Amino acid sequence: GAAVPAPAPAPAEAPVPAPATAPGPSTPAGASAVVEVAASSPGDVLLTLLVAQCASRAGVVRLTPPPAGDWGYPCAARTPAGPVVGDASVARYVARLHAPALLGAGAAEASCVDSWLAMSSALAPAGLAAALSEHLETRTYVVGFGLTLADLALWLRLRGKPPQATPLERWRHTVGDVAAPWLEAAAAAPAARAQRAAAAGAPADDGQFQRDGQGEMPGLEGAVDGEVVTRFPPEPSGYLHIGHAKACLLNNYYARRYKGQLIVRFDDTNPSKEKEEFEENIKADLETLGIVPDVVSHTSDHFELCYRLAKDLITRGLAYMDNTPQETMQDERLNMIESQRRNTPPDENMALFEALCKSSACGEWTEEQVHGFCLRAKIDMSSPNGTLRDPVLYRYNATPHHRTKTRYCAYPTYDFACPVVDSTEGVTHALRTTEYNDRD
Repeated sequence: GAAVPAPAPAPAEAPVPAPATAPGPSTPAGASAVVEVAASSPGDVLLTLLVAQCASRAGVVRLTPPPAGDWGYPCAARTPAGPVVGDASVARYVARLHAPALLGAGAAEASCVDSWLAMSSALAPAGLAAALSEHLETRTYVVGFGLTLADLALWLRLRGKPPQATPLERWRHTVGDVAAPWLEAAAAAPAARAQRAAAAGAPADDGQFQRDGQGEMPGLEGAVDGEVVTRFPPEPSGYLHIGHAKACLLNNYYARRYKGQLIVRFDDTNPSKEKEEFEENIKADLETLGIVPDVVSHTSDHFELCYRLAKDLITRGLAYMDNTPQETMQDERLNMIESQRRNTPPDENMALFEALCKSSACGEWTEEQVHGFCLRAKIDMSSPNGTLRDPVLYRYNATPHHRTKTRYCAYPTYDFACPVVDSTEGVTHALRTTEYNDRD
């Protein structure tokens, strides 16, 4: 369709950075009022929660479960004049009470804020990004010379899109520096944490999950209320698909059902495939699904621990360095044949492993030859379970990691890192597909 024209440019003035909290007039009358918002999950009211954080009064918004029956609304606030429906409208209401500067200075700015709020929900992301990028060529903020509700709404809508060297990307960084900490604080606020108990299914009258009756999910073996910890560990090497959504919703369901915790852990052990862009898009997709994790972590947070544990295995003779070609190794594992290097002394294995992690030569082995080694666990090559036939624990990878850069030159495999990190982070129930049955 025809391009939607951007609002007319503001008068040419030097841009003024927004302060860390909402600028503007003193607290208006009625600012002490607590706004009750009925919503199925915190993901339905992110803009409202951002406004509450901006006002430095996170407690001014109280989330409640939606009424029973055919709800039909993403969220609705109770006001003396009647219900206010939709995140943008509720956010405007909270801003009028607690952060009026977010609505713009004067009638013209307020109208422009309203216009951009309407565009943020009406336009497809590509069209919205194009219109906004052109609009921001001579501006620091979308409306006027400070942060407004329009900036927050548009940032939420576009922040998961691939970065571009445009005014849009400059604006995203400017707004994100302020809004991202607010969003993190909003996820941890009491309002959001209380609402998570109902995020994965219809709540009972007392706000708890129904555990009996037709259509309910089976219980978790050994689950104790308040102690269940589940995790969703996507690799940031692509975009989420329907299978990921199923896995995450299932883990979220059980964490909420047992009043426990959901960890979203980015399994970033293969720098050749991973990008920060994918991680940001995954976070945005989780918000779309209404999932607010209790903890966000990375496997790379635990690289040093994995490295120490690998060296301990080598010292105890439970792991060895192997340079058997990949196809030969696959055949040997299939036919239960031990590697020729399986009984190499621990001292030699340790020297090779440290050289692999530093990308250096080692004794008779050149640097390039060292790259051909991997670290394997010394388990049982005669086991009927193929996963126990000396699996690979560490591999060389020269690609700089998007978080740890060039600190490491070898990285733990999923089979090694996942149980280590699950244990460290206190995961009680790891829900996995049948392809992992051999690893149970």
